Amino acid sequence: MASAHGERDVKLWKCKVYYFLVIGGNACLLPFLPLFYQEWGLKHWQIGLLGASRATCGSVLNPLWGAFADATRKHNAIHFFALAWQAFWYANLRTLAPRAWPWTYAYVLLTESCACCTGALADSAVGLMCRRYNIANNRTDANYGRQRLWGAIAWGCVFAPSVGLAMALGSEKTRQILPFASFGVLFGAG
Repeated sequence: MASAHGERDVKLWKCKVYYFLVIGGNACLLPFLPLFYQEWGLKHWQIGLLGASRATCGSVLNPLWGAFADATRKHNAIHFFALAWQAFWYANLRTLAPRAWPWTYAYVLLTESCACCTGALADSAVGLMCRRYNIANNRTDANYGRQRLWGAIAWGCVFAPSVGLAMALGSEKTRQILPFASFGVLFGAG
């Protein structure tokens, strides 16, 4: 029987799978980006600015993305757009981004400008799903941390170690393609 909210069948496993895939995708690429940037001839301060781009963009744009999602009531569509945007542009960073400082920075800033809201929108949705699940099932044990834990498992136990091993032992072609391809596949599935 459904509750007043009609949420008895909230599937929290979907939250776990989402975090496992998306954070797993990040684990495949993010630790290696500074190495690629260095290989492309960027200076250390430039690599630092590229690494800080998500926080820089997010500090300004996350509230705007959130306000836009609230005003349009299109949270899911905006989240999907941001995930697809991030998956496409980062998966193709190696092939599409010009490997010169101002252009690489512009590429990453544009990507992050549209993608910085993915974490906040996902976390908000998962918190809401947990509350609805608890209310509908007269429980209190479903919480954000239990869902997000699967992202930590994906990063620390599965993807970072396995991609790191493949990068250490694989061919040059593997090292050039694997982080970007893995990111795209996992993020796309998420």
